[in-house]
Amino acid sequence: VKGFFYRLFYIFKLVWETRPWILFVMLLTAIVNGVLPVVAAKISASLIDALTESWNAAKTGAVMADAVVRLLVVQAAYQLGSSIIAQISSAMTTIAGELVVNHVNIKIMKKAKEIALADFDTPEFYEKLENASREAGHRPIQILQASFNIISKLISIVSFVVILWGVSPAAPFLMMVIAIPSAIISFIYRRKNF
Repeated sequence: VKGFFYRLFYIFKLVWETRPWILFVMLLTAIVNGVLPVVAAKISASLIDALTESWNAAKTGAVMADAVVRLLVVQAAYQLGSSIIAQISSAMTTIAGELVVNHVNIKIMKKAKEIALADFDTPEFYEKLENASREAGHRPIQILQASFNIISKLISIVSFVVILWGVSPAAPFLMMVIAIPSAIISFIYRRKNF
């Protein structure tokens, strides 16, 4: 655990040295991606409620299509906004990856200038140098993306637990109990595949 967190904080430091805004954009994206599923669920729930009310009103002869149309427009705007956010996130990840590659390669070049030429003849050193150069660019961004995806999923989980708690305090616990057999089966088969 100590080694994991040491490397994780080293990667954060490395990206911070490259450009601090990269971390802020990734954090903001993680927060937005954590909230978006809850917003989508709320829009869908409101739309279903409006459709039910409109259906019941149509039985009595009244027409209530305004609320349904308004919610369909909101859902279309949500889909468009979600798509735009995904495109911006993808572009930012690409730009951040290129900046980190450049920063790490410059660090490698500066370090290589300080090392004696005889060290380049040793296979172990040269292999480490090549590995650092190969993995330099995209691995830190991938690790940060995975870390921020965990934060995003935690935000979504906590939000849905709060919503379910509002429906029934037993609902979140029931959902967790139902998920346990599926998680165990998934774990067993992943282990066998490994």
